[in-house]
Amino acid sequence: MRQRTLVLFISFACLTLYGPLGGVWYLYTVACVWPSLSTNSIRALVISDMHLLGERKRSPLDIAFTDWSLKKSYATITARFRPDIVLNIGDILDEGKRASNSQYKSYMKRAVNILRGSSTSSTTSSSASTASISSTSSTTTSTSSTTSSTTLSTETLAHYAVMGNHDVGWRYLVDQRLASFEHEHNSPNGFFRVKNLTFACINSMALHPDAIRTPGGLKHRREIESMLDSQTHVDVLLTHMPLYRYNDLHCGKERALDATNGGVTYYPTNKKLIPDDDVVNEQFTKRILKQWTPTNVLSGHLHSVCRYDHESGTQELTIPTFSWRMRPDPKYFLISFETNGRMKATECPLPNEHWFMASIVIWVVFLLVLTLLECCHHWQGKSQVLASKRV
Repeated sequence: MRQRTLVLFISFACLTLYGPLGGVWYLYTVACVWPSLSTNSIRALVISDMHLLGERKRSPLDIAFTDWSLKKSYATITARFRPDIVLNIGDILDEGKRASNSQYKSYMKRAVNILRGSSTSSTTSSSASTASISSTSSTTTSTSSTTSSTTLSTETLAHYAVMGNHDVGWRYLVDQRLASFEHEHNSPNGFFRVKNLTFACINSMALHPDAIRTPGGLKHRREIESMLDSQTHVDVLLTHMPLYRYNDLHCGKERALDATNGGVTYYPTNKKLIPDDDVVNEQFTKRILKQWTPTNVLSGHLHSVCRYDHESGTQELTIPTFSWRMRPDPKYFLISFETNGRMKATECPLPNEHWFMASIVIWVVFLLVLTLLECCHHWQGKSQVLASKRV
């Protein structure tokens, strides 16, 4: 009996460590390593499309479960890999564009709980955390600048947030949400430097032809135009929408592993991508590639990975979603930027939601069976004692 009780206790402890305490997340990090650990490299954790759920379409239970999984993912990764900076490629929120002021503040409070409360970093990140985004070239004098995300950064880990369409609106940008995002984070359009590398961050939705119909959209378009005129080279461009490509057929072996017919929130590889909806239009893409000659581009939006080589020589990496609510197999990237601007990137998996839930169910059933057996043996023992007393 004692042996069965011990097995039951150990099984329950293992289940608690695996699920609620997040042991499975640590197991998944074992297979991932930084692609380069040279002294001068910049180690960046890159995530995209968290889609923090909103109150309009989701139940409180769904919101709580998704927030828990996101927090476990981010806390485990930052503690395990200790990045120098975090690059968040947009769509932090799912319903930011439709949120009222009170809802937006509530969503951001949850984002802080998920992303900021658990951030840790190596000592080398202190220089990165003081980097700023300015609306003019880093080689010229800027009259205004802002630190990295004022809400999500810590004293030791700079968190740069890109503006996504679910954060602020789509082709008709919501001016109130543009202001809210900039207040909570960093300037959506500008340059910043980390060590010797120049990064550019743009609100790619402002490149949509209809975006200039709102005052905020027009302001952001003019900021990007000014950026294009003031800078001749960018090492890393951050944009939520990918630069123009026809489809995802030439996105590398990682993309080829996706389901042939796509999924609920991501396309099949052969689907034509729509300019201004799925990707930046050809006109602005050519202008960006010609003017900035970016060495690398980091994008998101499409929820699937893509390693794409532009004809200009620019390498673009589209980051998949970080959330179980967008697809059951979310991922993130560990990227090392070398002093010459080139990046080395490793795709890392998060726990598969379907496998995670199935393993929890199997484990719970196993515990129930053990508990029932223990109860049966207990009552059987009592019955034998009572029978012996009668005799």
